[in-house]
Amino acid sequence: MTQSHVAWRAEEAASNYNSPLVHRGLIYFVNKVGVAFCLELATGKELWRKRLAISDCWASSLAVGDHIYIFGNEGRTVVLRAGRQYEQLALNTLDVERIYGIAAVEGALLLRSGKKLICLRER
Repeated sequence: MTQSHVAWRAEEAASNYNSPLVHRGLIYFVNKVGVAFCLELATGKELWRKRLAISDCWASSLAVGDHIYIFGNEGRTVVLRAGRQYEQLALNTLDVERIYGIAAVEGALLLRSGKKLICLRER
């Protein structure tokens, strides 16, 4: 690859431990101090940035329909409306030490927290 292959560069938006999330033409990043960024995927233009009510974030974010779920290490989950404008819909808290990873499986969320595996689902 050469420099001519670079479509754009995000100078400030970065994911340190988690993976960026691409959803409906937008890309979401959460950095190591809990600041979220939303950029246009095609151009790299920053649409918004916001410090979230989480300290840091190791688990990758998850998109479900119009919702973006961002899992903070201290057990807080920020739920955003997917889109070009920042809108927080909810802040949920679980009593866990740290969330390392998540997976969506058959109507449930699996969260890995230390040596624990937690299953969340509607009853």
